[in-house]
Amino acid sequence: MRVALAQGDPGKALSLLDSYSRSYPRGQLELEAEVLWIDALARPDRAMWPSSGRNVLKRQPKSALAARVRGYL
Repeated sequence: MRVALAQGDPGKALSLLDSYSRSYPRGQLELEAEVLWIDALARPDRAMWPSSGRNVLKRQPKSALAARVRGYL
């Protein structure tokens, strides 16, 4: 997922994240996967991430990933 984002392929990252979410709906990396989802959606050609970001911050405002999400918002 991170590799796909680093290579500039957010579509592939979203596909991998979707697969992960279906396979592990309550996995240990659930929050990380959600923030990676926001990373992919925050790319210039995508604009559907703000509500996802707000949801993450509402649920996990003090997580290690919260600062990254706030940077997008």
